[in-house]
Amino acid sequence: MDFDLYFSEVIEELKSIWHKIFTLDTQELHYGFTGKKTKLSLIMFYYYTYEGNDKVSPFKKLIRNIIAISNNPNMSIRENESYLRIDEIKDIKPYQSEILNQKESDRKILTLEKKLSTFTNENIFIAVFLEKIVWDLKRLKSVLEKLISDFEQEKENSNKEEKLEKCENYLEIFNECVQKIDYYLPRFTSLRFLPFLSSIPFGFPFPVFSEKIYKNRLYRDIWNFYREYSRFLIPDDKEIDLCLIADWRIYELWVLFKIKNGIRKIFNEEPEVEMKEIEEEVIIDTKKELKDVFDKNFLTYIWNNFILEYQYPIGNKNEIYRTISTPIRPDIIFYNEKNKDKLILFDAKYNKLFSELEKKSGDDFHSAYVQMHMYRDNIRIDRIKKPVQLGMIFFPGEIDSGSNTHLSKLLLTDFEKAWEEGITIYNLKDKKDIVKLEEILKLIIKKLKNGGQNG
Repeated sequence: MDFDLYFSEVIEELKSIWHKIFTLDTQELHYGFTGKKTKLSLIMFYYYTYEGNDKVSPFKKLIRNIIAISNNPNMSIRENESYLRIDEIKDIKPYQSEILNQKESDRKILTLEKKLSTFTNENIFIAVFLEKIVWDLKRLKSVLEKLISDFEQEKENSNKEEKLEKCENYLEIFNECVQKIDYYLPRFTSLRFLPFLSSIPFGFPFPVFSEKIYKNRLYRDIWNFYREYSRFLIPDDKEIDLCLIADWRIYELWVLFKIKNGIRKIFNEEPEVEMKEIEEEVIIDTKKELKDVFDKNFLTYIWNNFILEYQYPIGNKNEIYRTISTPIRPDIIFYNEKNKDKLILFDAKYNKLFSELEKKSGDDFHSAYVQMHMYRDNIRIDRIKKPVQLGMIFFPGEIDSGSNTHLSKLLLTDFEKAWEEGITIYNLKDKKDIVKLEEILKLIIKKLKNGGQNG
């Protein structure tokens, strides 16, 4: 899997449901090993500074737009009262002629001077927005520097390999973010001193919204960016939300969104979206460090009776599906509420080995295959019936079955055969795979509508 290739797609999808994610009371996540907490939203900062696949980052686009505006900013005519000496006025009106009888030192006239000014609501908006970005970046940097200090100290005091590795991973992320802030901070600071913004005092209040901002494409783009930025990057409260996103999570979410988009095409309608917090008693491994918002929440897409769920917890107290042993959280489940005894599991598998897109042998898939069998045997309806009809394991790398006949049988070549066998492996990494996946989803939906029967 090429992490850079999918990152933007995942973030764009997350933005559409961001308001659901961050209205939850689960934003405080542990970042260290001493029980400390902070709030730091780094996902969107990554997005705003992301330049994978030769794409220009959103921050750089913003800078370019502001520079382009500076060459031709919106202006208004302002009238200023001023006194001019009579001898400086070329044309004296008849009613002004009486002034000529006054003393030379008093021979002045009050006049209105009209000048073009950049002191407009649109330019005030840009000035205030730039000040906010500079303030946010400085604040973000101070928090990150404190985190870096804490983790470096933790790293020195720790002798456990697992903790050392976690410290190094966090330090790498935090240091990378500080480097990006050091790149962008002076650039946004210098933009505030552009000539067309010089007439706007620092600390000026946010202007009243004006429809004029939509008449100019550059201003409109900046306004739309501001609306997104003010919602997503840094909350207004004193804390910031620690929300990291790992490579394996990117692939899981990418698979989820491709499945969701495929189902949306089939039904030709947008789904209802719900984001719910998991009850404390069914959270898996609560003592483990929480990495992101999906550790304590699950996401649901609904098309009438068809349900697609991400990180849905299946425990001993669930109304529909339950387990006969420990609670589990499959990556993605899909089912028809009118036909609950046919459950589809989608499991996305990613690690650094597969990111290299090398061909993998059967041994690399053994643990994923065993885990899918565990899901199939553990999930029940009424503690008796096993509802899992099909388990699909997704990998981003090429799959070489070689002489492993068991693995070659698991590779998805015949859907009907896979439906009967119950477990299949599918390589999902590019457009041709997505097109084929959409055809598979059509067959799955047809089966779920017909109770799992052919035809």
